[in-house]
Amino acid sequence: MQNESEVKVGKYIHFTKNEIDEARNANLASFLLSRGAALERSGSEYIWPQRHVTIRGNVWFDQYTREGGNALDFVMCEYSLPFQDAVAMLAGSDNGAGPVEKIAGEKQFRRVREFELPDRNIDMKRAFAYLVKTRRIDPHIVSFFAARGLIYEDAGYHNAVFVGRDENGIARHAHRKSTVSGKIPSGRWTVEGSDGRYAFHYIGRDNIIFAFEAPIDMLSFITLNKDDWQGHSYVSLCSVSDKPLVHLLEMYPHIRVPVICTDNDTAGREAAARIKENLIAMGYPDTRIELPQLKDWNEELVSGREAAPAVRTVHETLEMEGNTCLEISQG
Repeated sequence: MQNESEVKVGKYIHFTKNEIDEARNANLASFLLSRGAALERSGSEYIWPQRHVTIRGNVWFDQYTREGGNALDFVMCEYSLPFQDAVAMLAGSDNGAGPVEKIAGEKQFRRVREFELPDRNIDMKRAFAYLVKTRRIDPHIVSFFAARGLIYEDAGYHNAVFVGRDENGIARHAHRKSTVSGKIPSGRWTVEGSDGRYAFHYIGRDNIIFAFEAPIDMLSFITLNKDDWQGHSYVSLCSVSDKPLVHLLEMYPHIRVPVICTDNDTAGREAAARIKENLIAMGYPDTRIELPQLKDWNEELVSGREAAPAVRTVHETLEMEGNTCLEISQG
């Protein structure tokens, strides 16, 4: 079996075991910050919102793909580099492999593109069917968000696209969810250039906001708690960063009761505890945590479990748009 240090890609580069170990154990946050990555500090960890990645020392974890590893694994994956070139990049010298610019290509130094929504498909039949039939979300709830330009189907891959708009209704954020296995560009769930403050959300008129890890969880929770749901506010964090939630609390002072509804797994519980602690320190003492009994809210919905009742207040009745899926997507 060939030793890792003897892998040949282009010109042979020899690395000792110590050099390879140093690459694996490199401080990943320092490496990314030196290359302009927009990381956010969260206690002893860093969060890269656009990649949904949590970083601690040399270890990383992707909250959506549920994959992780060491610094060397990350560089090979993120920059599409072979083993030797990744070691060279982390070592900070070319070692005969050419300058870093040539090793990484445009990927390492690309500027963040100006935000632009993916092209809209002529209809949203696939996305609608995926959300309703596969994910069991109430069709009236899907139609409600689609009619307001907050959900649609993209033309390139038939992904369901969840749009986050600012206070003036301008699209600032988009999150994609594949409806067909293997049809989404690998690892890029949030559209490049998205403003993390404006992730997929809905603002109601009472003082409660529910926060979720992903749009599917948000819509699943609403389906499980449909009675007078429009009175509450909801936000998808599209990661485990509290950035979208904090922004909404700042923009809508009538909201005073954040309810954190992350996944019921180790990462979700740890994130919920961290976010709650931060919000209490910010002056939201009534912050609560409400987790599903199963792993996430969609599993709860698909399993047929009856959800624990959410906090209820008086709200307006759900307005039925009376539009077909095709009419909504073309509007």
